[in-house]
Amino acid sequence: MKYETITLSKFLSRTLGLGGSDLKKITHLDAKILFPQLKRSTFEYVNKHPEAITRGKILMVSDGKTVIPYYVPTIEEEFDFHEIDVEHDEPKKINDERYDYTAMSIYELKQLLNTRFNSYRNSREARRELEKRGVVLTKKYNRNEIKKMKEDEE
Repeated sequence: MKYETITLSKFLSRTLGLGGSDLKKITHLDAKILFPQLKRSTFEYVNKHPEAITRGKILMVSDGKTVIPYYVPTIEEEFDFHEIDVEHDEPKKINDERYDYTAMSIYELKQLLNTRFNSYRNSREARRELEKRGVVLTKKYNRNEIKKMKEDEE
């Protein structure tokens, strides 16, 4: 009787959660040594109980050369469910640092303006402190100088 087969790499990735391209190189002998928790079935049992394959309890697994029936591990067999007491820590506070803007230098305040590395609130407060100190943040042009430059060119 011919059954649908699944590759050994796909079987290992689905049942054990393994991944990677090296799974394609594993043979049944390697799987027997590396993963002793996987149980194999016999062809006699499969021929006597074909409903085990249709129900999904047994899969026919091929490594490219041979086909061997494997029992599909169930979650109850694989994991022991016990109640676990989890200690709940206090919720972490968002890193909202308060700076003393009046004690900072102009260079430090200009570094806080970059919102990529700081919060919007920090950059806004740094901008206000710089404006109080009279530091010009935007470049201003003297229109009279621009007019003189144009007149000199003509």
